[in-house]
Amino acid sequence: MVGKGKGELEKKPVFEGLPEELAEFLSKDTYSLLVKGESGTGKTLLALTILKALMPIDNLLYLSTRTSPLQLVENYPWTEEIFGVPNTPVGGGTKENEGWETLVDARLDEPNVVFERITNVLMDRQAPTVVIDSWESLSDTLGSEALRTNIRVLQTWRERAGARFIFVGEDPASTAIDFMVEGVVVLKERIADGRRLREVVLSKLHGVKINRPSYFFTLQEGTFTSFPGYSPEDLAFRNPLPVRLDRPFRRSASRFPTGYSPLDSELDGGYQAKSTALIELDRRLDPRVGLIFLSRTVQDWLASGDNVFLQRVKGVDARYLNQYARSFGSGTKGKVALFGKGTAGIGHRGGPETWKGRATKGAKTLLVVDDSGPAVSTEKLTLPDGVDRADLTIVLGRSGEVREETAEKAGVHLKVIEVGGTIFVESDHPWSAMYAVIPGVTSGNPTMRLEPVV
Repeated sequence: MVGKGKGELEKKPVFEGLPEELAEFLSKDTYSLLVKGESGTGKTLLALTILKALMPIDNLLYLSTRTSPLQLVENYPWTEEIFGVPNTPVGGGTKENEGWETLVDARLDEPNVVFERITNVLMDRQAPTVVIDSWESLSDTLGSEALRTNIRVLQTWRERAGARFIFVGEDPASTAIDFMVEGVVVLKERIADGRRLREVVLSKLHGVKINRPSYFFTLQEGTFTSFPGYSPEDLAFRNPLPVRLDRPFRRSASRFPTGYSPLDSELDGGYQAKSTALIELDRRLDPRVGLIFLSRTVQDWLASGDNVFLQRVKGVDARYLNQYARSFGSGTKGKVALFGKGTAGIGHRGGPETWKGRATKGAKTLLVVDDSGPAVSTEKLTLPDGVDRADLTIVLGRSGEVREETAEKAGVHLKVIEVGGTIFVESDHPWSAMYAVIPGVTSGNPTMRLEPVV
């Protein structure tokens, strides 16, 4: 391989949205990877997502044995960044874009023609990337032993050329070439709580320690994006600064936004005014997950100049609850007050007792209660002067422990579940699709965003 010239820096690919173990494997100079799964599981999109990160441009050969190149680019317009645009106008005429020489229609090619194309690329180009989508089509007219022999030869040439091979396979049960490649990933589909999930299993990645054998992913907007796992560390406050309260979300006369746009669309604008909403947490989840999930709702109420009453949540210590309440800052008209056993003297400016006579005129009240606690209705609470009842009550409950009366009166019933180390949110009533929870940190404060599962 020819080295870089003096002062010339090699640009490292950034594999955004891919499992970290797979990204580490793909960062190697040379390898062969087999991506297999049943039809429709996202194999081609994974291969294309890898190419987008590598951006090999001149050193790419994509052999499509199943789909026409034109159809591929029409289905996924963003791939023009990889392959270019056909028939680019030049002056008064047209010139075939050189990028399309890398995207080859091999549907009618004999296996020997395909292998010859690959060999020529390995001989003529430096460190090329070759994609065969799919390799099984070669076995239709070529015996299994002859196929394995040809692949062995190609592997030898690949090592000498410092190339990358990506084989796409249609039969997840077939292990015909698994032992001949350095990496194997399998794409699957599974059903969880009545909804479809996409999963990538990391079967083999030579030279890489696989800490997490499988990840869930989405094909939202025609790209492959995997979801990170859930860790209790994602819920911790890290030298936080007060959250910057942005302008509130747009409300309707009868709806309060959840703070998550995809979910608000499913709920016709959010929680219904003067109603009770139930958020049911998987029993395996840390109860702090429910509080962080509600952060956007609380932030929106405070930014609107409204008030929030927050009950002590079972399993969450008073110090954490106090930090949660204070994280929203003190520069807004809306305030957070804590109530319940063990919260006396903590919270914003000392707690609920400082509210007497200070209720903001026209402000609305959000009440957040724990379904396992004694107070599940506003009748048992001392609300600020001038406030008769909560404009919205959100009940936090644990799966298997939710009171029957709570579930019956809930206008919205959200579930927060954990599947294979990833957190998902779904609406059980009204029914909605599933969303993956993506943890994050803003100014030292734990945050969440939702990504549609497509």
